[in-house]
Amino acid sequence: MSDMRTVTETEGTFRHRPHDKLFRHVFQDPEETRQLLEAHLPDAMRRSVRWETLELNSGAFVDRFLGEWFADLLFHVEITDGQAGHILLEHQSTVDPRMPLRLLLYLNLVWARDPRAKTGTCPPILPVVFYQGPGSWSRSAHLADQFPDPEMAWTALLTFRHLLIDQSGMAPEEIRGGPRGRIAQWLMMAAFHLDRRPEALARAAELLAALSPHDADVGVFAEYAYHTLEDEESLGLFQDAVSRHSRAVGESVMSYA
Repeated sequence: MSDMRTVTETEGTFRHRPHDKLFRHVFQDPEETRQLLEAHLPDAMRRSVRWETLELNSGAFVDRFLGEWFADLLFHVEITDGQAGHILLEHQSTVDPRMPLRLLLYLNLVWARDPRAKTGTCPPILPVVFYQGPGSWSRSAHLADQFPDPEMAWTALLTFRHLLIDQSGMAPEEIRGGPRGRIAQWLMMAAFHLDRRPEALARAAELLAALSPHDADVGVFAEYAYHTLEDEESLGLFQDAVSRHSRAVGESVMSYA
């Protein structure tokens, strides 16, 4: 990721769906996604992925058919046994009881356009839900739990579940991933959890100050903070913390106020 990379549509649009837009902006970078997933996937699953092959798929298919219902990130990746598959990374800031069904609908569309599916061989797709919200994730990750209890015994019932990264109960020191990914996670934590806000902002500020003041992401992170932190005191603490580590980056952050 270069210092002067092009700003996406995220910049300047944090008044609507700010958490989704920050997440998509940061984790569209395969390296940031790799470092996030390597910290959270089960060992066997992590070792089965050839991470050097991870690349972002175009989102045009998603947008055309499903609008913003599935607006997050789909990656192509190779598996160690030679198969080609996908990783779907879906961000949630609220608990959606329909999540297994939503993901299954999207996975079906991906399979439907893959030529291998016509021969009866579907590419593997790993669905991962990243959740950072005000309370813990309270719904099942299993599709079977979408059905009434009497139908649970049906042998033909679909078996499907997604993986869940629930950060709502994490402490700031437990956040893992690449540098920009951790800044994003700490800023989202500060937006949702007042009790963890001071430490989360301090950690985000230290990493943010390590970027060049001309880096486009300084503006992205600053705009997100200004649109999600409710009080002037928190914004002032964040600005001061960045400035203590880098005066130039601190001045850049303040220019977005």
